[in-house]
Amino acid sequence: MALAGSVLDGGFELLPTFDAPHYSIVMGPYTEGEAQRLLKALGDVLANPYCIRRQR
Repeated sequence: MALAGSVLDGGFELLPTFDAPHYSIVMGPYTEGEAQRLLKALGDVLANPYCIRRQR
């Protein structure tokens, strides 16, 4: 899970998927620098409080 504010502050655009709380991140052409910028914007891995684990 990433916080929308962190992604926006990183200079990325978010598009709603119309299924809360999900968004798609708009990126430019893939480069190593763009990937590093995204990883920095995403920050630390966070637990998703909306995730419901299902047994298989």
